Amino acid sequence: MPRYKERGEINTGGMDAAELDVDIHERINRAFELYPLSRDELDTCRALLKPSRHTSIMVMPTHRINEVGEFQGFRFNAGSQINADILPISRKMFFGITMTECLSSQREDTRGVNSKAIDLLNNLDACKQKMQNILQNIQKASLHEKASFQCMPVNAYGMHEEGDAYLSDYRRYTDSKFWNPEPPEFIGIYHGFTRGFINDIREHKLYIACSGGLNYASHDFYNMILDMGDQVTTAKLCESEEVHWLRKASQRARCKIIKMVADEFGLDIPIELDTHEFSTNGCYIATPTTETIYHDIQKTSSDVISVYNHACNTELSDNGILCPMHPSEGIWLVQSKIIMGFPNLLVTYGAVGEGSEGLSRCPIQQGIGAFVGLKHHCKIDSECAWKTVF
Repeated sequence: MPRYKERGEINTGGMDAAELDVDIHERINRAFELYPLSRDELDTCRALLKPSRHTSIMVMPTHRINEVGEFQGFRFNAGSQINADILPISRKMFFGITMTECLSSQREDTRGVNSKAIDLLNNLDACKQKMQNILQNIQKASLHEKASFQCMPVNAYGMHEEGDAYLSDYRRYTDSKFWNPEPPEFIGIYHGFTRGFINDIREHKLYIACSGGLNYASHDFYNMILDMGDQVTTAKLCESEEVHWLRKASQRARCKIIKMVADEFGLDIPIELDTHEFSTNGCYIATPTTETIYHDIQKTSSDVISVYNHACNTELSDNGILCPMHPSEGIWLVQSKIIMGFPNLLVTYGAVGEGSEGLSRCPIQQGIGAFVGLKHHCKIDSECAWKTVF
C-alpha cells in the first residue's frame, strides 16, 4: 500500500458513504491517463481526497507505483484556506532537471560537427574517469556539509525582552551556513543540432544536464509538514520562506554541479555569481538555459494550491520542458509552435503551450527537439554506488 502521512479528521459534509464515494470519484480527473489506475493507485487517490471536499487530482499519463510503494504522477489541487497537512508532500520536493547550453568559440564553425563533441567521443575512457571523479568528490564533500533548514538565511539577530525582533539589514538573503550539493540523480553531457531564432541555421551544440535536488533539506521540509501542517493553511505554506529557499537552493545545487562538470571537461558555459552563497565573495555557478521542476507547489491565479508529483506546470515554463528519456535517447525538449501574431523572439527554444487542461493544446503535439546523449550517462543506484551506462 502506498505510504503517505496520516490525515486529520475527515469532513464528509453530511454525505453518506455512497454519496461520498461518488463525490470522490468525480474529483479524480483521468482524462489523460494512458492506462487504467491500479487498485493501489485508486485507493491512494481516494485516501488523498477523502479528508476534504475542496480537493481534486489530475492523473498524469506516467502514473505508477514506484519502487518504494508510493503513488507518483499526479497534480493535486486544494483550496487555499484548508490545512496544509492535507497536501501530499513528497520527500523529493523541488527535484528537477536543469540544462545549460555550452558556449561556442567565435572562431569555431558550429554549422558542421562540433569539434569538442568529437574530442569527447574519441576519449570515452577519460570522460568516464573524469565524471566518476566529479561524483565521488561531490559525495565526499556532501557527507559533512549537507544543505538543511539550518542553512537558511537568518533575518533576525536579536530579541527584545518584550518579544520584538531586531531584523538584520545586512545580506538578509544569504545562507547562514555553507553547504555542498548532494550527488545528483544523473549528470551528463549531451549534443544535438538546433536552429537559431535569428539566422535559421542548424548548429551543432553541446549541453550539460543535471537532475536531482537536496535530499536532506527536502526531508526537513517533509518533517515540517508532519509537525505543523495542521496549524497553517496551504496558501501560507506555498508562500513561506522555507518553500522559497528550498526551491532556489535546489536549483543552485544543480547549477553548482553543472559548473563542476564544465570546469573538469574544459567547456565554456554562461556563469553568474551566486550571491546567496555563505561567503563574503560568493561563488560562480552555471546559468540555467532551461529548467523543469517535477516536484513543486504553486498557487494559481484562481487561488488554488497545486502540488505537482512527477509532473510540471506547462503554463509557467519559460523555455520549454525537459523530459529525460532512455539513456540511449538522451533528453527530449518539448516546445510549442510560435503563437500566431506574437513571435517569441526572446527565447531560443520557445515557450510551451498556452494551456494545461486541454489535450488539443498539449505542447508535446507541437514539436519535439531531441538531445542525443554522448553515451556517457552517470547515475546513482539505491546504494549510492557509481554506475556508468554505455
